[in-house]
Amino acid sequence: MEFYNDVAENYYNDTYNKLQEYFIKDIDNVALLNLANLHAQNQEVLQLIREQNSADRWQVENQNNKGKSTYQPSILFKVQMSLLAEITKLQDKLGLNIKSRQLIKKKEKEIITEEDELFGDV
Repeated sequence: MEFYNDVAENYYNDTYNKLQEYFIKDIDNVALLNLANLHAQNQEVLQLIREQNSADRWQVENQNNKGKSTYQPSILFKVQMSLLAEITKLQDKLGLNIKSRQLIKKKEKEIITEEDELFGDV
């Protein structure tokens, strides 16, 4: 396994230790590695955004051909939003956010209900 940096490795180890009992496939481990690397990259991008120290660090002002100002999201902001989207996808797959945990709980309740219907009070 190759980590993006020490931040990724620490994030991986912390998360793996907390959720080790839930991992049943190697693909979960690979997804967690990717999540850790994305987390580290996101931290770097946020640090670059903080270092800009300007009011317009989230947007870029451009002049159109009529001489008017237009505003667009900065490149770093776009990168950060893309990283967050990928992080959210992996968290969903690994059950690391509220929505995915709610779905897991719902499925567990459905399974228990089906067993009750089949076997009742045996």
